[in-house]
Amino acid sequence: MTDLEHAIAAYRAELCAHADVATADLDELEDHFRCAVEQLRSAGMTSERAIAETLARIGAPRPLSREHVRVRTHFGTRLSRARALAAAAVLMPTYIAFVPGAARMFTVGGFGINLVLSGAMLAALIAGAAWARPIMLGAVLSSLAQTAIDQAIGGGALDLARLAAFAAAALLLAPWRRGELPVTALRLALLGPVYTAADALFNTQGWAPGAHLLDRPSGLVAFVAVGVAGVGGIVRARWATLGAAVAAIALALGIPGLWALAVQMRIWHPTPWLLDMVCTLVLGIACATTSALLGSANLGAVRVRVTR
Repeated sequence: MTDLEHAIAAYRAELCAHADVATADLDELEDHFRCAVEQLRSAGMTSERAIAETLARIGAPRPLSREHVRVRTHFGTRLSRARALAAAAVLMPTYIAFVPGAARMFTVGGFGINLVLSGAMLAALIAGAAWARPIMLGAVLSSLAQTAIDQAIGGGALDLARLAAFAAAALLLAPWRRGELPVTALRLALLGPVYTAADALFNTQGWAPGAHLLDRPSGLVAFVAVGVAGVGGIVRARWATLGAAVAAIALALGIPGLWALAVQMRIWHPTPWLLDMVCTLVLGIACATTSALLGSANLGAVRVRVTR
C-alpha cells in the first residue's frame, strides 16, 4: 500500500470512528483528497509533504466529524433555517384554510388527526428536526399530486393557488444536490402519498351512511399501518418495513369496494370521484410498496456488513 492509500484509509477509518458518515460522502472526500495531493505533487512537492499539506487543509478527522454530525444526520443534510422558515411560510396559508373545516369535524376520524399532525410537522420543521424534512417533503409532494388530480378533474382558482403553494414548498424542501437525502429519508418521504391514500379511504368508509369501520376495516388498518411505518422510520426501527407493507395490502383491498361506497354515499357523478380515489390509492400502494422494499434492501445490506 502506498503512502497515499495508507493515509486515505487511516483518515476514513478515523472519520467513521467518530461519525456515521455515508459512503458517498466518504468517496467524495477521498476524491478531493486525491486531487489535492496530485495538484501539490505537480507543483513540485514530495508525496510525504503533499499528503501532510492536504491533511492540514482538509482538517483533522475528529473536528470534521463533529461538523458532519451537526450538518448531516441519519435523515440527510439538515435543512437551513432560512429554507425551513420559507417553506413553513408558504404552507401556512393552506394550513390556516384547513383549520376551520377540520375543527368542525374534529371527532370524525382523520380530519382531527390531520389538524394535529399538520401543526406538529410544521413546528418540527421550524424547530430543525431532521426527520421533519423528508416527512414534509412527502406530504407536500402528495398534496401537489392530489391537487393536480383535482384540478384536472375540474378544480377552480383555489386549487391553482394551492398548486402553486405546494410546488414552491416542494422546491424548498427538495434536495438541491446529489446524495442529500439517504434511503432512511426517502422511506419517510414515500409515506406522504401513503398517508393521503389511507386518510381518504378511512374517512370515506367512515362517512358512508350506516357504515361501520369494522364492516370495511381496510381504511382503518391502512391508517394505523402508515402511522406505525412513520414512527418506525423516525426511530429507524425494523418494524417500519412491516408497517409499510401492511399499508400497501390494506389499500389494495380497499379498491374493490369503492363503487359500492359511491352508491351507498349517493354520489351523483361517481366517475370523477372514483377516478380521484383510484389514482390516490394506486399512488399510495406504489409508494408503500417502494418504502417496504427499500427497508428490506437496507436490512439486507446491514446483514451483509455484519456477516463480513
